[in-house]
Amino acid sequence: MRQALTILLPLLLPAVLYILIKSQKLGSFKLATRDAPWVWLSAGGVAFAAVVLVTWAWTSGAPSTARYEPPTYKDGKVIPGKLITPDAPEK
Repeated sequence: MRQALTILLPLLLPAVLYILIKSQKLGSFKLATRDAPWVWLSAGGVAFAAVVLVTWAWTSGAPSTARYEPPTYKDGKVIPGKLITPDAPEK
């Protein structure tokens, strides 16, 4: 689901908005899709997806001082890996 929101949505959003607006003006979905500037809409979608991914990379994630603790197997259960920040108390 996250991949759809972060990659597919920005890729498709320019084309969907263009077709919705153009089909309301022309009154026909078929005419709006036939005359659409697909190369420019595709380039706009790729550029928008790149901006979303770069922004997401810069604004999310753990600090560079975080330590990664890999998954472990304890008492018959897999305990997922996690990032431990220096100021966070250890469990």
